[in-house]
Amino acid sequence: MYYYNLSPLQSIRLPERDSATIPAFFVFGIVYGVGSLACNLPVFLGMILTSFTTEGLVQGLAVFGSFGAGMGTLVLGVSVVARVTGSSLSLGKYGQSARYAGSLAFVVIGVYVTWYSLRSFGYLPGGAMFG
Repeated sequence: MYYYNLSPLQSIRLPERDSATIPAFFVFGIVYGVGSLACNLPVFLGMILTSFTTEGLVQGLAVFGSFGAGMGTLVLGVSVVARVTGSSLSLGKYGQSARYAGSLAFVVIGVYVTWYSLRSFGYLPGGAMFG
């Protein structure tokens, strides 16, 4: 699948690291973080706002801290492994299979979240969440 001559399976080659490219990597990280908001922000806001409104301030802050710690631990872990090994992580010959498995997982998760949401809000039989 291509859109404007780009494919989601297309690899992006990053520049080699030296002192001249550190600002470029910093900008890349900022842009990547902003771009990932489309995936993370709805889940984050849904969890946080629901916990604040249904459980109160203390539970809301606990969920906020837990979410942040979970996301931070994942990013920190991958960063430490990349630093210790001296290179980026690679799946080698399994890269293409991992891409397809990840794509399939996203489709399955999307179908599940859609089904769960429709069921929770009473659009499908099985129980309305709010009444």
